[in-house]
This record gives sequence, structure tokens and C-alpha cells, in this order.
Amino acid sequence: MSHDVFVSFSSKDKTVADFIVASLEGAGIRCWYAPRDIRPGGDWAKEIVAAIKEGSVFLLIFSGNANRSQRVLDELNLAISREAVILPFRIENLDPVGAMQLHLSARHWLDAFDPSWQHYTDRLVKAISAVLEGNENELKDIFRPAKRQSARKKKGKNLGVVIAAALVVIIGVAAVLFGPGLWKSLQGGEVVESPTMTAEVAEAPTETAQVVETVTPTTSGPAIGSADNPIVMMYLSPEEAEFADIDAASEEIENLFHQEYEDLTIKLLPTYNMDSIRDAMCNGDAHVGILDSFTYLEITQEACPVEAGLVWSAYEDIKWGGEFLIRASDTSIQELADIEGKTLCIPDYSSTSGWVIPSLEIKAALGDPEVVFREIIEAGGHNEVPLAVYRGDCDVGTAYYDVREGMTDYPYIMDDVIILARTTFVPQPNITFSNELDPALVDQLETFFISLSTDNASLALISGYLDTYVTQKMVEINDYYYADLRDLFERAGEDPADY
Repeated sequence: MSHDVFVSFSSKDKTVADFIVASLEGAGIRCWYAPRDIRPGGDWAKEIVAAIKEGSVFLLIFSGNANRSQRVLDELNLAISREAVILPFRIENLDPVGAMQLHLSARHWLDAFDPSWQHYTDRLVKAISAVLEGNENELKDIFRPAKRQSARKKKGKNLGVVIAAALVVIIGVAAVLFGPGLWKSLQGGEVVESPTMTAEVAEAPTETAQVVETVTPTTSGPAIGSADNPIVMMYLSPEEAEFADIDAASEEIENLFHQEYEDLTIKLLPTYNMDSIRDAMCNGDAHVGILDSFTYLEITQEACPVEAGLVWSAYEDIKWGGEFLIRASDTSIQELADIEGKTLCIPDYSSTSGWVIPSLEIKAALGDPEVVFREIIEAGGHNEVPLAVYRGDCDVGTAYYDVREGMTDYPYIMDDVIILARTTFVPQPNITFSNELDPALVDQLETFFISLSTDNASLALISGYLDTYVTQKMVEINDYYYADLRDLFERAGEDPADY
């Protein structure tokens, strides 16, 4: 894959990397980052070396994790040797130490930690675009020079000690003159630990002394939904859709929301896997997420402070599921327990409604499907399953409910192949909200999304509904609707995180 930017980061900061890559690629800037772009079976080291050599820009997501990562340091060394443009994107208020300090002390930074790194992606896009267009001189207006630990700073530190000592004397005298009341009131001031004086700094290599400039955190920042702290909404970028269409849909939703609520701002961020949305919502980096049911079960199982608020109603239903099919003439199978020792046809092992959910039902009732059935055959598609059962290729088949209704070319199929049992139903993709949001703000978001789902195709597109002929709308939901699916996983002894 040809790319403009190599993204270097600690694996512990993958959520941040996913955000940034999605933002850059949404702006038409091609990125390379692991593990997404490692070819199947490829050698990691060779792939990374080749990618660094090909990229014009080396983007370093700098954090305490990156500061301690030997792999990140190795990547930086190679990028420097290749004379790539190095752009450090600092997501934590701490300085590099050791070899990192040597390599980065003279470079320009983009400080992206106040109030949080999500607010700086637009500036990062602007900076990288300037480099790719040959306008590196513009970086000085976007990035800042790294501050060096000079003798003057040390002198300032000593001066601070003198001032502190003088204040102690003054406070002591005041206590004598004005009595214990003043002293007690002075003691009542809250001492706030600097956010940068954390274990991450303590774990950094000790051979290099450093002076870390800190910012005292405020007790409250900009309100969620303000321009300085927008509502962050994440979704899984549909593989079948063009990225330009997805990006346009996101921008349209952002603009329509701001038009509806002029004092509120929302930022939509695509990602390439559900794990990123799960992590971001659990960590408080995202406030709204479009989730599939399995991810929702996982995120609530981890006790993350979220709850489903809306669900898609597609094909006139808010849920879907699977079914077990048998021949109407087969009297040997009367209930699910009778399928033991039989031959099973499935669409394929990747089908959720045709294999994953039915297999959970079998595990809950009978045990491991690979042991329960004499043979499991992949029929090659949902429509092929009823036909295979009808022909006698297998005794039982599983497919989505109800696959037979769409098989109009086979009018006999409804009578000759019947449903033995239906699986537990699974809710359609939902919109989940963080409990951090004010209930009144959640109400505004729900009202907006419900209206948008019927009047506009953009929300359906980013949710993965690409069939414009299918009627879709969003309806209200809550965690109760997931009780049956949660119970199925428990009965099967399975963890949603594994699916």
C-alpha cells in the first residue's frame, strides 16, 4: 500500500492511533500503521522498515508509553537515518528522556494534551498537509519548538525555592500576629498533584535528570458539547462503503446537529475495529458509539459506565436471529435434543445468524457442536441451506430467520422444509451513550438521531446499512433488551469478548 505517513506509537496507545489514522485518512492523507497494514504472514520487522523508508512523514504519537518503548525508539532512529520529516504529537504533558530526549529536543512539537488530544487532530491534518505540499516553513506556525532544560531554568528553580522560603516566614509571622484562625484558613487550601507526576514519569529511565513543566488541572473544563469539548461519537467504518462517502456522511451529520442545536458540537470519528470504540467509551475518550450487540455485551460486562439508548429497526424489526431447519418428512427429529449425531449444514463458519448464534444454542443445550454432530457441512450461503436439507445432503440446517421467505423460485420450500426451532434474537446495531453525558443532552441526541434516521441516509450509512431500499429507523431501547442474549452466553459458558 502506498502511503504518505508512517505512524509510530506504543501499542498501549492504540486507541489514540486509531483515532488519528481515521482523521488523517478522512482528509485524504494515506497512513501506514501496524498491525493493520502488516501483510498476512509478513515479517513484522521487514514490513516496518520498508514502510518507514517509503513514507514522507514520520508521525510519532509521544506519551509515557512511547517514551519507554524500545520499538518506538528503533523506529525513530531509522526515520532519522532516512531523513524523514519527524512530527512528534505529544498527548501527555511530559518531556522525553534518555535517547528520546537526544533525538527530539531540537524538533518542533504539536502539544496535544490540553484539554485532550482529540482537539488537535485538525491542526495535525493541517501540519502534515503542509509538509506533503512542500510548505514545511508553515510548521513553525502550527508546531512549537521543544523547550530545552537550560541553566536559566535551573536558576529559576532556585529562585522559586527562595520565594517559597520567604513565604513560609511571612505566613509564620502572620500566624503569630493574627492568631490560629488565619493559619487554619491557609491550611485549608487544596493541594492538587500535577497530572504529569505519575508512575509513567517515575518509571522512565533514571540516568537522565529532567525538569518537567506542569499544568495545574482545573476542577472543571469546558462543558461536553461545547466547541472546545465536542461530543465524540465513534463508529465502525463499513468495509463496503467508499471512504469519501463515509467522510461526507460524517460531516453532514455534524453540520445538521449544529444547525439543530447551535450551542452544541459533535465530532464523528470512524475506526476500523469495535475494540477501539469499546476502549474509548470505557476510558471516557468517546461519549457516543454505534455498537453491535456482542460489543455492547462486552462493554457492559466490563462495567463501563454506558447504556444503549437507541437501536436500528430494519426490515420492520429491531432484532434478528437464526433458525434450525429440518425436512417435514423427517419424523426422527421432534425437538432440539434429537439433532445429536445428525449432519448439520450451515452457510459458513463466519455467519453470525447461521452459525455463531445457533452454535451458542447448541452449546447451551447439548455441548460442543463439533462433538454433537456427526458432520458439519458449509453449504456456501443461506439460501443453499434449505436446499441442502430438502435434498437430504444433511439432516439439519441453520440459517437466518426466515430465509425461506425470500426463496420464491422454490415455492415448495415452505412446506417441505420446516422450522424446528428459532434461536435467541439479537438486537440490531445500537447507539450507546456514556453515563457521563447529562440526561438532558442524551435526550437531545436521541431526538436528533431518531429524526435523522428517517429523514436522511447518512446515519444509516455509517451504521453499515448500505441497502437504500430497506426501510430503517431508530427507536428507543435500554439494557433490558439484551437480557436474553446475555443469558444465552452465560448458558453456553462463553464470553462475548471472544466473538
